[in-house]
Amino acid sequence: MTKSINRLIIFSIALMVLNACKKLDKIAKIPTVTVLGPTQIKNTSITVEGQMKWNGDSPILSQGVCFGTKELPSITDTIKLVNKELEKFTILIDSLKNNTTYYVRVFAKNSAGVSYSEQLIAKTTNVETQLASVQTNSAVYVTDSSVKLSGKVTNDGDAAILSKGFCISTNIQPTIYDLKLEVKNSSADFSGEIFGLKNNTTYYVRTYVTNSKGINYGNEQVIKTYHAYAYDIEANKYGVVNIGDQYWLAENLKTTKYTDGTAINTNSIYMSSDYGVYYSRQINIDKVCPVNWHLPSVSDWTALINYLGGSNVAGGKLKESNLKEWKTPNTDASNSFMFSARPTGINGTQNVGESAYFWSSELGNYFPKSLKLDNNSGSAVLTPIFDQDKLVIRCVKN
Repeated sequence: MTKSINRLIIFSIALMVLNACKKLDKIAKIPTVTVLGPTQIKNTSITVEGQMKWNGDSPILSQGVCFGTKELPSITDTIKLVNKELEKFTILIDSLKNNTTYYVRVFAKNSAGVSYSEQLIAKTTNVETQLASVQTNSAVYVTDSSVKLSGKVTNDGDAAILSKGFCISTNIQPTIYDLKLEVKNSSADFSGEIFGLKNNTTYYVRTYVTNSKGINYGNEQVIKTYHAYAYDIEANKYGVVNIGDQYWLAENLKTTKYTDGTAINTNSIYMSSDYGVYYSRQINIDKVCPVNWHLPSVSDWTALINYLGGSNVAGGKLKESNLKEWKTPNTDASNSFMFSARPTGINGTQNVGESAYFWSSELGNYFPKSLKLDNNSGSAVLTPIFDQDKLVIRCVKN
C-alpha cells in the first residue's frame, strides 16, 4: 500500500515538472517587427507600411508607428495605432509640416515588452498645395423623399482633406450653402443619404471637398425623387416616376401571378434576382401589371420617346448612368428621370450588359414590338422580336 502511494506521489511530481517545463517553453518574448518603407510621401503626410514577423508567443496589446523630428522615436513620442493585430498594415501619418525630415519606427507591444523596427527617415515634400478633386457617382438609391449617394476623392492636392460630402439643390450647380451633407471618414471613397426631399422633384447633386487651398466641387448628377409607390398582386413594391404626362414604374415587373391571383406558367417566365421577371408573349401578358396600370402600347413608348427629345437621344436619358452593369461605353447615359433602365438583354442570358428590351402590348406585321436600348448608343428604338423570347416589362399608369 505504501509503495503504491509513493509511486503516485512520484508520478504527480513528474507530471508537475513536465507541465512546468511546458509553461517555461511558452514564456512570452518581445515581438519582431520591421518597416517596409514609405509607400507615399506628400506635403503634409507620409504613408508607412509595416510588418509584424512574430508576436513573441503572446497576444499583441498594441501595434503601430511612432514618429517625430528626432531620431529613434518611441511610444512616448507621437504614435498612430492599428486597431487590431495584423501581420501587415499601412498607416497614414498626416498633419505634418511640409519640407521637414521625420523619423519613423514600427512598434509592437505584448506582455513581454515593446519592440521597434529599424528607423525610417522620410522628408515631406514642398510642393505648392492645389485644390483637391472629387467625383460624384450616380445615385445609389432613390425614394420619394431621400437619395443615397456616393463619391470619391480623386486627388488631395498634396494636403490633408479637411472636409468632404454632398450638396443638393433644385437649382443647378449646388454649393455648400445649399442643403449639405458632410461625410466624416478617412477613406477616398465615401457615401451618405440625404433625407427630407420633396417627392416628384428634380434635384441637382454635387460632391465637394476642401483642403487648405480651398473648396472644390465634383461633377453634377441629376436625380428625380419618386412620385409615389405602386404594388403588384404579390405586394412587390415599385417606385413611380413621372415623365411628362406619364407615370412609369421605376423598376422591372417582378410578379409571378396575374392580377386575379392565378399563377403564371413557370415555363413561360424566367426569374432574375437582379432584373426582375422575364415574360414570354405566350402568356396572357396584358394581365400582369398592377391594377390601374398596363403594359405600354407602341403609342405609350412613342410618347415617352418624343417627350425625351426623340429616338436618337431618349435611350441615354432612360439608361442607368453607371458602368457597374452596362458595358462600356454606355453612350449618353444620364438616367435623368430615374427610369433606371438596366441591361437586361433577352431571356436573362443573351446580350445581358449590352442591351435592354421591354415588351409593348402590340403586335407588328409578324412579331410583337419591343423598346430596345443599347450600351453603344443613346437611342431608343421600337423593334420586332420573336414572341417566344422572354423580355422584362415596365408598366405605365392608366
